[in-house]
Order: sequence, then C-alpha cells, then structure tokens
Amino acid sequence: MTPMTTMIERAVELLLMASRPVILVGPQGSNARAVLLELADLLGAPLATTPDALSVIDGRRSCGVYSFGASPHARHTLERADLVLAVSDLSEFTCRLGEGLAGRTVIQVIDSDVCLGRKREPEIAIVGPIEEILTRLRTRLTGGLRGARPAWSDPLPPRARGKHLTLRSEHMHPEDAALAIEAALPERVRVCLDVTSAALYCYEQWRLTPAQRAFSSVEQSACMGEAVLASLGVRLASSLPTLALVGDWGQLMVPAELHTAVELGLDRYVVVVWANGGGAFIGAGIAQQGLQVPESAWRWRRPPSFARLAESFGAHGVVATDVRTLQRAVSEGLRGPGPVLIEARIDPLASIPAGDRFLTLGESRA
Repeated sequence: MTPMTTMIERAVELLLMASRPVILVGPQGSNARAVLLELADLLGAPLATTPDALSVIDGRRSCGVYSFGASPHARHTLERADLVLAVSDLSEFTCRLGEGLAGRTVIQVIDSDVCLGRKREPEIAIVGPIEEILTRLRTRLTGGLRGARPAWSDPLPPRARGKHLTLRSEHMHPEDAALAIEAALPERVRVCLDVTSAALYCYEQWRLTPAQRAFSSVEQSACMGEAVLASLGVRLASSLPTLALVGDWGQLMVPAELHTAVELGLDRYVVVVWANGGGAFIGAGIAQQGLQVPESAWRWRRPPSFARLAESFGAHGVVATDVRTLQRAVSEGLRGPGPVLIEARIDPLASIPAGDRFLTLGESRA
C-alpha cells in the first residue's frame, strides 16, 4: 500500500472506534463541503469550524466556531469529543488548539505539510488533495459501518435578541448588536471581519450560510484595519453586497480607504465601526494577563465622530445607538447606494470575550 493509503486505513480504524467524533473544518475544507457533510452524517459527528472558516459550513449544521472566539456550544461539544478529524491548519493556530485538543485523538487532513500540527502533533496526518482524501475516507467508512450513526451531540441552543441590559445609555450590548447585523444580511453577501472584539462576538453568535461568505484572518496573520482594505477588493471582485466590520482603533488606521470607496462610487458597500470607546479588546487582554497599564493608554476620553468623518469623505454617515437603527441601516446600506459608514455605539462597559490568545481553551468565560 502507498503511504497515503496506509494512513487512510489507520484513520478509518480510529474513526470506527470513536464514540464521540467531531469534525473541525478550516478554510482548507471550503472546496470539500459536500463530502464533509456526508462524513458528518455517517459518523453522527458534529461539525465545528475555525474562525476563518466561519461560513464554510452552514450555521444550521455547525455547532459553532472553536478556539479564538469560541462559542460556548462549540466548547462544550469539543470538550466531550474523544476524536477530532481536523480538516484544518494546525500550525500557528495550534498555540490555542494544542491545549484545547489535549486528551483527544487528532487526525489531520491537509494539503501541505507546511500546515502540519506543531505544538499539538496529530496522531495521524494525511497530506494531499483534501477532497480526494475525504472521499476515500467516506468510501471506506461506508463499507465499515452498518448504517449512519445517530448524532451524539446536543442540538444548537436557541438565540435571543434584546435580552441584555446596557450599563451606558444610548449604547447597544455587543451580543445584541452582532445579531442585529446578522439579521440584516441578504441571502448573498460578503463580510470582512477585522481583528476586533466585534469579530469575537460574531464568531460566537453568527450562523451564516456559505452564500453569506465571511472573510477573516486571525489564524495566520492579523492586522487592525485590514478588513476595510480587503472589503474593497472583495466588493470589486464579487460585485456582491459587501460589509466590513472594523473596530474603532482599526478604522483610524485606514480612514482614507473610505474615500477610495467614494471615488469608486461603490454601492451596496457598508463599513460598520464597532465604537466602544477605543481599544476595549486590548484592555481586556491587558486585564486577563494581569498587566498594570493605565486605562488612558488604550481608552479614549473623547472618541472620534466616525459618522462625521465619513460625511467629510463624501460617504453617508449613520450613528446607531439601538439595534433597530443598526439593523435598518445595515440592511438599507447593503441594498442601496453607498458607500455607507455606520458608527455602532457599543456599551464600553460590557464584558469582552478576549479570546484564546489570553485564555486556555479549557477555561470558561465569566
């Protein structure tokens, strides 16, 4: 047998023995969505995604994002798993997954050995064309199983909008704001998520479809403001409604790009600025690491007026202090003339899920 065939045979043996397998999907699995769903049905395995694969699996089938910005449901599911089939890069991302997958058998399927696990080396690594490998796994498993296994995981919990009280007047709770944005997205849309606390809430809360394609880059590289840069190219290349969700600090790193959108005359193009007082995500990380840094180093005393800045560039500026205004502004902006910048006023006193760059995956959030 070839080395790949040997690895596939070993992987099949482990998958047949596992009682609670989970399939973890990264962006690398985007072209193998159909066979991934078939494997999940055969094994009765829940599907989870990495952050950058948020929309690869339909949100009605995925138990959520795992690791950076992990949803509580995904955490609970992965904690109970005895085997993880990772169709995902486990290199840089492993600095978090290494602890999160401790005690579980890991089978990694990847198209390049550059992406093999490092801090958490998989028990089996199969390198090659991903769809071909998964198809061969499915064929072998079909022959080894008497029928599809029943699902072992808990169903997705319901979500409730408007359930939170804010600590500051004329501000939205971040979970409610994230859900309002999701509710405003059309059936076909492109979304670019920046490195910001807003993205963490979206990773936790959103249940997108593959047609509502989301782009982010927290797994390999991350730079505040890059979602705005990426969204311009995405909008031009796809001709689909496009939304960039960026933090307040991130927007100030690339303010002139909004003028580029004006010059290009982009319609159905929206930038949502997550305005929660400046650097709140950074402040949460500082607190979690126990560092002594004055709040004045990362929070503004007088936050900028992003909507007025947008107007100065020739874009349409909107200030949203409640979820109804936010949802309506996003919906209208993605369906009408633009560009539009929405200054979403988020409660700066709300707790922030600073993510697993600072917390181990086994730790629960307060």
